[in-house]
Parts: sequence; C-alpha cells; structure tokens
Amino acid sequence: MKQSRKTVVSVRDAAAILGIHPWTVRTWASSNRIPSHRSPGGHRLFIVEDLLSYRRGLAAAEKAGAALGRKAFILAHAGGR
Repeated sequence: MKQSRKTVVSVRDAAAILGIHPWTVRTWASSNRIPSHRSPGGHRLFIVEDLLSYRRGLAAAEKAGAALGRKAFILAHAGGR
C-alpha cells in the first residue's frame, strides 16, 4: 500500500493560508480550533489540506452569517414604518 505524504507548513505559512495573524493561528491551535502537530523540535506544524478545509468552512460560515445578518437587518427595520 502506498503511503501518501502530506504537505506541512509553519505557523507563518498557516497564517497566510487562513488570512489571519500568526498569533491567532497559535491561539486557535492551542484551543484545538485548528489541528496542529509538533515537530521533534517543538515547532507547530499544520497540514495544508486541514487548513484549506478549515478555510472553506470559514468562508461558508461567513457567507451564511452575512445572509442571516441582512435578513435580520431587514426584519428589524421593516416593522416600524
């Protein structure tokens, strides 16, 4: 059976992929919001596919939240006129 190799990146690269600050990546990794691994030297490493999957989830949540926000604004401002 062929073993697949997964591309891993550093905190800085993970931050670039997610579009957030490296400290946010560290915080999210510490709270298990995003999966991470430790190198033998203790550095955090992230699997690129995990980050891309998380980013897709964030985008979907933001899109859904934006739609809900617009609906809530319309409903809140429609009744008093």
